[in-house]
Amino acid sequence: MHEPSATSCHRRVYTCRVIPAGAVEVDHGQDGIGRMYGDWFEWAAWACGRLPTKTLSCTGTHPRPHRYGRMEQDPTRYPLLAAPHIRLSGSVDEAMYTSFREQLLAAPTDGTLVVSITTLGGDPEVARAMGTDIRMLRDFQGREILFLGKVAVYSAGSTFMSYFPVEHRFLTRRTRLMLHERQLTKTINLSGPLRSCIAQLKATLHEIEHSIMIEEEGFHDIVDGSQVSFEELHEKAPANWYIGADEARDRGLVLDVI
Repeated sequence: MHEPSATSCHRRVYTCRVIPAGAVEVDHGQDGIGRMYGDWFEWAAWACGRLPTKTLSCTGTHPRPHRYGRMEQDPTRYPLLAAPHIRLSGSVDEAMYTSFREQLLAAPTDGTLVVSITTLGGDPEVARAMGTDIRMLRDFQGREILFLGKVAVYSAGSTFMSYFPVEHRFLTRRTRLMLHERQLTKTINLSGPLRSCIAQLKATLHEIEHSIMIEEEGFHDIVDGSQVSFEELHEKAPANWYIGADEARDRGLVLDVI
């Protein structure tokens, strides 16, 4: 039997096991503490290490079909997401980082932490700095930190999201992700001895090469644990890949949509 670990968010506790026919059987336990996961199908597939194509048998209450074909969801099943401890909006820049640090200092020092963001993009290095703070907090203090993307999570916002594992990522309905390549605008003015001109060109080339390496590291982090391959993201990023919340959930880039 594979029993999921507990977190601080109220949710029904599930246990699951592989039955002889090869299907995954999910049993609903009593109300208590459990993981904050999406609908019962996705949760069971994740918890049992099975692909979503496996047949599931389930007992108890689960989402009802929506009249438009989607699963009707309980809006109160993720209570912590309704009141994020850290709310970020606007351009990803030094001002956002300052706000992030101030809100982080004022946030509770234990328990689950929720960070929400709405952004059209900005400085990817600031996004990496905030993400590194999140990673260190998670690694050194064992905190569970959840990501909530609202309305638009573009460019550097997606870079920030990559620092959260997919099972800790959420989007609000009709939110869009936008993933793309890093941009560079630079004019090179060559002046001086010819050998120094070569050095200037090499310095710019090295800058581009290392920027590509950083970009690809981020791409790997974004898709890690999802059904999106690095190759697909690498292919679509040059043309700005926009992903709706439902598609992001269905392809495993985020855990659920609220």
